[in-house]
Amino acid sequence: ARYSVDEISGEQVSPTFGAVWRPREGTALRATASHGFRAPAINELYIYPSSNADLEAESAWNYEAGLRQRIPGGLLLDLAVFRMDGTDMIVLAGNPSPPPPVKFSNTGDFVFDGLEASLEGRWRAGLGGSVSYSYLDTGRWTQGRPGTKVDFELYAVRGTFTARLNGSHVSDYYGGDDASDPIPSYTVVDLYGEGAVAGGLSVFLGIGNIGDEEYLIYTELPGAAAGLYEMPGRSFTGGFRYAY
Repeated sequence: ARYSVDEISGEQVSPTFGAVWRPREGTALRATASHGFRAPAINELYIYPSSNADLEAESAWNYEAGLRQRIPGGLLLDLAVFRMDGTDMIVLAGNPSPPPPVKFSNTGDFVFDGLEASLEGRWRAGLGGSVSYSYLDTGRWTQGRPGTKVDFELYAVRGTFTARLNGSHVSDYYGGDDASDPIPSYTVVDLYGEGAVAGGLSVFLGIGNIGDEEYLIYTELPGAAAGLYEMPGRSFTGGFRYAY
C-alpha cells in the first residue's frame, strides 16, 4: 500500500492486492486489484491557454485476471482480462466560457474494459517471435484510443548478426468520442539488422514502414493542438557502432 499527500492531489491511498495459483507445472493463474491516481500535469494546470488550475487528480481501481501457460514446442501463452473503474478523467473538453474553445476538465466516472492475449516462441538456432492481440472498450471515450491492436515480431540471431521484423495493425480507431470521426485502419512493418564487421566495429540498417503505408494518428499536443497527423512513409536509417 502507498500513501501520498500533496497540495494538488490531496491525500491518496493506493493499495495493491494479488494472488498467483500454480495448479500444475507450466500453468499459472493470477488475479490482482489495485488503486492508483494521476496528478494533473503542469501543462494541464497552468501553462497553456487550455490549462485549468482547478483540476482534480484522476483516480481508478484496476482489476485483472490472467493465465500464463507453457505449451510444448517452445511456446508461451498469456491471456488477461482487465477493468479500469475510475473517476475524474482529465480530457480536453469544450469550454463554456471561451476563449479558448477547449479546456482541460475532469469528466466524472469512466470504465474501460479490455482483453490481452500473446503467444511467444523461442526456438533453437536463435529463432524467435511473438504475436499479441489487445482489445479495449472505453465506452464513449473513444477519442485517440485504438480499440483493437495486433503486434508481431520475428527475430533471428546467428553469431554476431541480428535481424528483426516487427509490425503493428491498428483498427477501431477514432478521432472523436462516441465513435465519431473514424480513423482508417493501418498496418506498419519495420525491419532492422545489425552485424559485426571487424574487431569492435559493427554496421546496422533499419527500414521503417517498409510498405510505405499512408496513415494518420490522433495526437494531443501542448497548447490544445489536438487532431489527426500524417505519419512518415518509408524511411531508412544506417550507421556504424564501435565498441572499445
